[in-house]
Amino acid sequence: MHSILIVEDEERIRELFKRWLTQEGYVVWEAPDAQTARDKLWSVPVDIVLLDLKMPEVNGQELYTLIRTFHKKVKVITASVYPIEQQKQMIPDADDYYDKADGHKGLLEKIGCFVAGKSC
Repeated sequence: MHSILIVEDEERIRELFKRWLTQEGYVVWEAPDAQTARDKLWSVPVDIVLLDLKMPEVNGQELYTLIRTFHKKVKVITASVYPIEQQKQMIPDADDYYDKADGHKGLLEKIGCFVAGKSC
């Protein structure tokens, strides 16, 4: 089963994403901040990171650099309230981008593409 790490500082959003993803059968890990995300990446198997960009202390851009340096095979989908084009400017080489305003179907489709091994 594929595993997903949700890196999101807002608890209600983390819980919402977790509910959507566990209902689809994914193993879901949570991290409210970059430090916890770093620890999870070293201690549990992670296939996909759903990465918030605006977080306290260490932002998503800095965490993305760490992920790319030490966990090259992990797919990263940025998840933000920023429009997709702005997300692309912030992290140009993320594997995909998700606008939180787009609802759960778009997110599940993006994750489904990675799980199936294809680009969508």
